[in-house]
Amino acid sequence: AIAEGRGEGGGARSFSFYLSSTPGSWDSELSFGPPNTKRHTAPFKYHSLISEQDYWALRLSDVLVGGISLGVCPPAPAYCKLVVDTGTSFLTAPSPQAAEILGLIRASADCANRRFLPSISFLIEGTYYTLEAKDYVLESEGECVTGFSNLDVDPPLGPLWILGDVFLRRFYSHFDLDG
Repeated sequence: AIAEGRGEGGGARSFSFYLSSTPGSWDSELSFGPPNTKRHTAPFKYHSLISEQDYWALRLSDVLVGGISLGVCPPAPAYCKLVVDTGTSFLTAPSPQAAEILGLIRASADCANRRFLPSISFLIEGTYYTLEAKDYVLESEGECVTGFSNLDVDPPLGPLWILGDVFLRRFYSHFDLDG
């Protein structure tokens, strides 16, 4: 489940991640059991897993930049394999798709173009999860970097896309082993 706000559910075999978007903050948390309702306010969107054998993978239907479909995933009923992962700092995609997307969302090192960069949306089972430039452009000591990179994972585990910490700082995520 991914939430932009408050939700219900979550038994004893569930856990949630909240990653603070404040640099240097110690406010992030991993909680076990029901979601921490102090961390979110809207209903959860629950998504079916493709498999639990290698990763807890979801079906990614499309990626949009500035609201325009890139058509990077095969048409339904096929899909791109997607993993939400706290162990990955950035958003990742297979090299050809990453190159296309980075050409559209790359921040300049001096941060001058950040306020003009488009949103990037991930379509998962009919729900759009949108990140604005403020979410995916990371700034440190006056220099910017785009939190998106290529990652090629060979079959049978891949190819796959990963929504890492850049995504998790924007969306409170809940994982339910029984749900």
